[in-house]
Amino acid sequence: TTKYRRNRANPKSRGPNQGCNIQPIQALTNRKAPVLQTIKNMKADGYTHVAEGVGWGLRVLSPGEPFTEGRPYGDETKKAMVLLTDGENTFQSQPNHNLSTYTAYGYLDQERLGSSNYWTAVRQQNTLLEQACENVKAEQITVYSFAYNVPSATQRQLIRNCASSPEKYFDPPSNEALVQSFQQVADELRRLHLSR
Repeated sequence: TTKYRRNRANPKSRGPNQGCNIQPIQALTNRKAPVLQTIKNMKADGYTHVAEGVGWGLRVLSPGEPFTEGRPYGDETKKAMVLLTDGENTFQSQPNHNLSTYTAYGYLDQERLGSSNYWTAVRQQNTLLEQACENVKAEQITVYSFAYNVPSATQRQLIRNCASSPEKYFDPPSNEALVQSFQQVADELRRLHLSR
């Protein structure tokens, strides 16, 4: 049970429980039903930390803890990651002693990104994203990246650079184009699977 309750509809919206209503990560599986259920349960919430998403994607694809469903590196398995973001790295600024809401990097005031300055911390998040993408590609994981309605040219370039090659980057201008792009990736992955 949570100690800090705001309301019955969203009991994890205050205190140290804030943000704990996020859908847990789905481990790798060859069963369709749990994947579809996980997708159905996902809700957009909080602020954008793209490097965290890339890092957790790598953990899911790896054979080691905290997830152990991934095949060993170096075997015949081809691994792929799809990175999709609709925003740029941010914090929610607050005019209090914490300077932000609590995030994966703690409070902005804690300077876990090297500074309590908002823009310096955002630049550090961008650097972490570059490093996370390099770590994924170093493991020979193919990265398909999507910048969907991302307003910042800087963030779009970071997402473009994360893709394994230029043709694996997508900047769809509409929902329909997004679906078509995902279908293109699915077709490519299906062809790769059938050719093995």
